Amino acid sequence: MAARFFGQFLLERGVITAEGLLQAVKLQEQKNLKLGDYAIQSGALTKEQADELNAEQRKTDRMFGELALSKGYLTQGQLDALVAKQKKEHLYLGEALVQVNALTNEVLGRELTRFKVLQNAQPQMAQVPVPEVPLGRNMAMLVDLTIKLLRRSVGLIGRVSNMTADNRRFDAAFVEAVIPFQGGFECRYGLRVSKTTAQMISQGMAGKVADSDADLADAVREFGNVVAGNACATFAAEGLDAQILPPEFAVPAPAREADAAIVQYTVDTVHAPFVVFFATQPKAS
Repeated sequence: MAARFFGQFLLERGVITAEGLLQAVKLQEQKNLKLGDYAIQSGALTKEQADELNAEQRKTDRMFGELALSKGYLTQGQLDALVAKQKKEHLYLGEALVQVNALTNEVLGRELTRFKVLQNAQPQMAQVPVPEVPLGRNMAMLVDLTIKLLRRSVGLIGRVSNMTADNRRFDAAFVEAVIPFQGGFECRYGLRVSKTTAQMISQGMAGKVADSDADLADAVREFGNVVAGNACATFAAEGLDAQILPPEFAVPAPAREADAAIVQYTVDTVHAPFVVFFATQPKAS
């Protein structure tokens, strides 16, 4: 399977090291400010207003700018100017790799051309494929919602790279968080993520990286809860009554076999892939 991210592509070709990629990503995190940061810098929003919008965004499937407009905090003209400034000053991964001396401009140009040729030659998987199982469309919607909220709340971009509907095997992960649904969507929605991804989720949900593994797991569980809550609202709009039960988590989450087949999505990110899974029967041992 072709690498879906430029950094992954460069790692697989041996052009950069994992340490170089991590340095570049950290530089991006420092340089690429959020829209709220630009709004505060320009005086368009107070810090309190930006914090309020960020907190609401973490709980809803709505963009920061959309929320700011709906509350009357920004005008459309102010929002357009802020978005334009954010795009103009965005530091791309290739540029960051050059700035941390992970590669040269010459190598960047050559490898970027190869990457684009490879991507264009590969058939692209649909953003979120729908499994041919009962409730499959709802599962795909939940995965799509997970990816959207991951980007909006955490700043992490994810793309589905694989989906299986008859898998029993779980690879090892740092934490597994499961949110059971009942009612019109009898299903267990789960996340299995690496420690790096858990740290990013913690940063996005709480504004800082949790100190302990248990607190990191709590952040992943809370993120899953937010996704599930938004899903219930979407289900209700479609006439489907669903409720969520108290979430569960395991840390660490060793490799294991499920008692029955599960639907499993692999979502790639620039850091590490993570798994979204669904089980339509009681908890597997």
